[in-house]
Amino acid sequence: MKSILLTLAATLVTSLASFAQTSASSKISNVTVYRSGALIERTADIALTRGKQVVLFTDLPPTLDQSSLKLEVPHGVRMMKMEFRYPTPDERGFPEFSQVGARIAAMQDQLDEQRDLKLSLQEDLSFISVNSDRGQAVSIGDIQQSDAYYAKRRREIRASLRACINKIEELEEATQELQAQLALMESELENPKPLLEVELSCSAGAGKRFTLKYFSTQARWDPFYNVRASGDNQPMEFEFNGSIQQNTGEDWENVNLMLSTGNPSLGATEPDLPKWHISFTHSYVPAEPYRVSPANISKRGSFVGLVQNNETGEPMSNARVELRLSNRVHIGISDEDGKVLIEDLPVGSYGVSCQYTGYNTLTTSINITDRPVLNRLKLTTNGASRMVSYQPVSIPTGRMHERDVAEVASLAPGVSGYEDVSYTSISARGARSSANEVFIDGVKVRGAANLPNLVGQENVRANFTRIQQAVSAVYIIDKPFSVPTTGEPQDVWISSSDINAEYIHRLRPARSSRSFLISKIADWESLNLLKGPAHFFVDEVYNGTAVLNPEVTADTMELALGGDDEIVVDRERMDANKSKHFFSKEIDETFHYRIKVRNTKDVAITMVLQEQFPISQEDDVEVSEQIAEGASVDPITGIITWEQTLEPNEELTLEYSFIVTYPRGTGVNLPQ
Repeated sequence: MKSILLTLAATLVTSLASFAQTSASSKISNVTVYRSGALIERTADIALTRGKQVVLFTDLPPTLDQSSLKLEVPHGVRMMKMEFRYPTPDERGFPEFSQVGARIAAMQDQLDEQRDLKLSLQEDLSFISVNSDRGQAVSIGDIQQSDAYYAKRRREIRASLRACINKIEELEEATQELQAQLALMESELENPKPLLEVELSCSAGAGKRFTLKYFSTQARWDPFYNVRASGDNQPMEFEFNGSIQQNTGEDWENVNLMLSTGNPSLGATEPDLPKWHISFTHSYVPAEPYRVSPANISKRGSFVGLVQNNETGEPMSNARVELRLSNRVHIGISDEDGKVLIEDLPVGSYGVSCQYTGYNTLTTSINITDRPVLNRLKLTTNGASRMVSYQPVSIPTGRMHERDVAEVASLAPGVSGYEDVSYTSISARGARSSANEVFIDGVKVRGAANLPNLVGQENVRANFTRIQQAVSAVYIIDKPFSVPTTGEPQDVWISSSDINAEYIHRLRPARSSRSFLISKIADWESLNLLKGPAHFFVDEVYNGTAVLNPEVTADTMELALGGDDEIVVDRERMDANKSKHFFSKEIDETFHYRIKVRNTKDVAITMVLQEQFPISQEDDVEVSEQIAEGASVDPITGIITWEQTLEPNEELTLEYSFIVTYPRGTGVNLPQ
């Protein structure tokens, strides 16, 4: 029996040892931002022992999608179980929280004792002062003896009083430090971060690298362009940028950044097409497809404060600052310089309190926005403590560090490098087809061969490697990038491309007296454009914003770069008259227009001027005698087009006319 018990005990010890628990600290290494959402990749190096053990991946963001969690384990390690959960009270530090609370209570008892002693010593000193007053005649010897006694006693009491005051100050400072420690622990207990508990079986002990991936909906990116042109037949510059927003609950610091044109939020389920029955009942009817709105990234703010002694202006460390919004409490502690910073706050109106032992508690309110302000919290022992807010302060951001493109490109699906004793090399470029098309060191390893030579062209300056996947494209940014979890847009330059364009000045005087500079781009497909806003600059002067829409089928893309006030146009109606048929109820109205165009620029321009003849949709309304010399006319739309070169300071006069015949007494939509 004894032998059996010993065997069971040994087995239990072995079992407990094999299930050792390890907390893993991971770091964000790669982030793929989609048009809506982001895939975050963390790495952790963990020292494992042989056998079964439990690893806790801590400090995960609360916004992650649990169903997207994926853990990649190294060779020789088998995953037995994976559970996403929040930490228990013990794991959240509740025992330590209780211990600190007990220490504060014990120290508070000592403070009460010292304060009682201080009061008693002050009363003794007051008693001696009152009773040392001699109200009746005594001998000189008695006076000398009495004075000596009272002097000695006063010195003893004052010495004890000074020691008591010093002790109280020491205890108050120590109590304040413990209360600051307790406040930080309380903040962590109030806002716990989830963790991932993984049960592993390891065949051999060694240091292993784990990769954890998950998806968060609280991120997005949007493309935008800066388009620069000179208007004198020089190539146009398309500067491609990405605007990134994220509020995932964790800062992305110097991460390998990838921007994908895909959108996982749209789902991967193909819609069905049921039979369509025509009847008088309400049933299935084909409709427009449902469109998912982009991710709404809420903005975050921060509280920047400086806690000071109102009387001396000295900074106060370990002060407890609370910000309360509804039922959520955010706690900050001032450092040795009195500074306190509470970040990642939802914008809104907060209640503010600041507590410090021995000082009056400050109570006020503040409106937190996405632009921080400096708040001075002035505490006092006499009167009311107060907070004063100052103008916005700037928060510096770090510069990007250089990084090897090959290292980043190897992270993308379908790309791998090779290594030998001489060098490690990889280069990749993408395509615009629907297949996975990847080139490694100039050799196509997947997909078709109809790839536009974009990244390698001399007219392209790129900060990315483009990988074309089956249903989307990925732009791998060449340098590490940082995006704080504030919801504020962070712009990243992706590439700049020069492309030849033809420039014309198009005028439509019937609609506007302005001339618009138009660029016509024939080879626009090579730009791999995405739909997004474009800011136009002509001769380095901002000239307006429009939306670039590459979802067109035309061979040539036209872009309106803005108005040009150096082209002056004047349009007037000449000899307007109406003639009535004597024996009929019809009216013939003549429309005759004269347009004058003057080029006040010091260079020649190609002018395209467009007017139009009306198109009748009524049998009893007729448009006739359409005259527009030197112009081409579209018979379907009625558009009249003159195209001509205007030299500097040249003026051109154009005329066109037509007659509209319509019944008397009818309201026809004719111009005045």
